[in-house]
Amino acid sequence: MKKIVVSADSNGCLDFLVKKVSALHAKIQFDFMLCLGSVMLIDQCEAFSQLKSGRIKLPLPVYFIESGEMASTLNTLYPNGKELLPNLFYLGRAGVKVICGVTVAYLSGR
Repeated sequence: MKKIVVSADSNGCLDFLVKKVSALHAKIQFDFMLCLGSVMLIDQCEAFSQLKSGRIKLPLPVYFIESGEMASTLNTLYPNGKELLPNLFYLGRAGVKVICGVTVAYLSGR
């Protein structure tokens, strides 16, 4: 049985999300995480810079769709998704993907 953690809208607080998922994953070994809503505010996000530089690492694969201010940029650049950083995957605008043996259907609201 797969263990999946799902996060609702984090209002662009990737910093908070990274801290929470790291603590949770230390207690329960999840296979992956799905994040929905406004996940990224790059210009206001220290965690993104730290992930990009390698100072911090995501302890498990995190897959997300974006509905916030970055949605149109990500949808234009990567309509079919992309691994943005190690263990941080933008799923894309809409589709179906198999993640760790689990079929996931997704649709961005933007």
